Amino acid sequence: MNFNKTPNQLDNLHIDVKKLYQEHSITEKPKVNLHKGDIKHFKSFQKIYKNKLLPLKFRNKLWYLFHMTNLDQFWFYEFKTYWKEFLGGRSLFGIFDFYFFKNLYRLKFQTVEVEDTNKVETHMKAWQQNEVLYQLLHLVQRESSINKLATIKLARKHIKFNSFLEFGCGTAPITKTYLTFFKKAKKTKIYISDIQTISFHFAAQRFSNFNNIKPLLLKEENNLLLTEDLKTDLIFCITVFEHLNKPMETIQKFHKILNKDGVLIFDYIKSDGDGLDTMQGIRERNDVLKFIEQNFTILSGKINYDKTTGTTVIRKIAN
Repeated sequence: MNFNKTPNQLDNLHIDVKKLYQEHSITEKPKVNLHKGDIKHFKSFQKIYKNKLLPLKFRNKLWYLFHMTNLDQFWFYEFKTYWKEFLGGRSLFGIFDFYFFKNLYRLKFQTVEVEDTNKVETHMKAWQQNEVLYQLLHLVQRESSINKLATIKLARKHIKFNSFLEFGCGTAPITKTYLTFFKKAKKTKIYISDIQTISFHFAAQRFSNFNNIKPLLLKEENNLLLTEDLKTDLIFCITVFEHLNKPMETIQKFHKILNKDGVLIFDYIKSDGDGLDTMQGIRERNDVLKFIEQNFTILSGKINYDKTTGTTVIRKIAN
């Protein structure tokens, strides 16, 4: 198949990411409601997932059953509205259209690279290439078959939290899972944060009707660093550090914004700097891990310098 043909709204959709953010601001109420109309008949599933009379483990099994059998297609209706109304794509008539285009765009994604430079504009250019549209399709598909309940249960084991930040969130799957299974979620202060990508724009739009969820955009003029003066009980930073252009400054910011005895759940892949992984993520990795050992207490998991550090739970040591 020739992918160099004239752009169209189906298999060769071209998105101007900066223009997308200008036309559909993530800080304002959207012009289009992703949850309107088609998905009313999925509300019964949402009630089951939040029903405290059922054990959480059983509700989770029902979630998998309803998703793997395609009985609950809430995720698809949410996505197809975004695809058409925000990205300008042609209508997806069924779930199999989605799977087809996910695999089609995957073929285009294979050559995406971040250059070995600390220039912010170069970093952003890599993440805003049209081929990165695949990331949105991939993350949405993964959410449809795998939730993040295990990660949330791990957090709840170590801290009672009233606020959290999902950093480098993409489509914000942890926030999505928390809203799905816990009624308390609407009373929890939630921050979602990422750079200016299509996936983060989708996340911000899908949660735009929740007053307790605030999207925080990592801007080029701030070197893609979190600059907001906020405080939070908990931070999730999963499969993120290897992509950062300033990982050391990021972990220092995490330590600053965490409340007393606050918890960070993270991992750090031992990368070769391929694809969208950065050389800065490689060069600063040992320094980041040393900072963690000096300023946090390890509650679960293990710091590993020689290979990938898997999911690890750490608590802030007060200054």
